Order: sequence, then structure tokens, then C-alpha cells
Amino acid sequence: MGTRLSLLGKFNALSLLAMVILALVIGTVLHARIEQRALRGAEQLTSAVGQLTVGPRLTREQLARPLSPLKIAELDSALQGVDWTATHFEHVGLEVVAEGVEEANVLERLRALRCHEAQGYHIARPLPPDALVAWLQARRPAAAQPA
Repeated sequence: MGTRLSLLGKFNALSLLAMVILALVIGTVLHARIEQRALRGAEQLTSAVGQLTVGPRLTREQLARPLSPLKIAELDSALQGVDWTATHFEHVGLEVVAEGVEEANVLERLRALRCHEAQGYHIARPLPPDALVAWLQARRPAAAQPA
């Protein structure tokens, strides 16, 4: 068999301590860089998902006028997109939030499509913080009310 060489015998305790400290510093720096990259990636993903728009954006004024057959087809397609999105997002543990809900029938349709949350003027107008707290407490189920 060949001769075994031990590097430990060549270093004193101080130099071994210095190597351990250096390894810890390198590990900490690498960990911070990996964490920063992960956070940047999460921010980019959040931004991309936030930009997803399932359907055409229409103003209330546009909806007040008679819709063309083409616009009706676009809206039907958008509702199918909501259904597809809700189904696929549920599989990966995400929730679907609808924004701009201005009428009860739209909210009912979104609930039927398994939309988890919604926001819009039909639900509430923008509120100052104190009024928001009161609004939320008034809608809390009785079992969740503090005694």
C-alpha cells in the first residue's frame, strides 16, 4: 500500500481555526447570495402572476352599452379562462382573486367558478382604516367574534 499523508499534522490549531472561520464566512456569504436570488425570483414570479389578466378589461360604461357578438364571445372565453385558472392554481396551492367586481351576478358567477377571493365596488368602496376594521368585524362569523 502507498504512504498516507495527513494534512492535519501539517497545520497547527490556529491555522485550523482560521480555516473553519473562513469556511463559515464563505458559507454565510453564499447563503446570503442564494437567499437574495431566491427572493428576486419570488418577486419576479409574484410580479408576473400579478400581471395575469384572464379576460378583456371593460369599463362600466362599455358594459352599459349593448355588447357586440364578438365582445360577448370574448367575455365567455374570459369566464372559461377563470375556470381554467382556478382549477390549475388550486393544484399548486394558489388562490384566485378577482378584482373589479361591481355587480352581484358577477360575484355569484365567480364563486361558481371557485374564485377564492374578490374585491371591487360591489363588495365595498375604499375605506379608511378605522372603517375597514369595523366593516371586517361586522362580517366576521359569530363563532370567531371575541367574547
